[in-house]
Amino acid sequence: MLFCEDGINDAVTLAQANIGLLMNNGTDIAKNIINAVLVRPALSEILILIDLSQVLFRRIVFNFSWSFVYNIFVILLAAGAFVNARIPPQYAGLGELISVLPVILIALQLRWFKRR
Repeated sequence: MLFCEDGINDAVTLAQANIGLLMNNGTDIAKNIINAVLVRPALSEILILIDLSQVLFRRIVFNFSWSFVYNIFVILLAAGAFVNARIPPQYAGLGELISVLPVILIALQLRWFKRR
């Protein structure tokens, strides 16, 4: 259940909601309880928040999948599991930078998120 309120007298309801959204300003108690803040006082921003969370979830799944596959492959290469291909373990650790770069670039793409 999503609950969006101004945060003046409804901190208890915000705490009981699955997702608590706070409009611009509110009491200190409400600010400590909420999950997100709508900076602009427009309820249409809730739709943008929902779309952004869906995109974010897909990117998180992709990043975990990419990192898992890459790291398993590099660990097998460093351990000598492949007969004709082997890399020194220190290069496998250095290769972790290669694993992180696509994750960072994909995360940076969220800066230019536009709602469809």
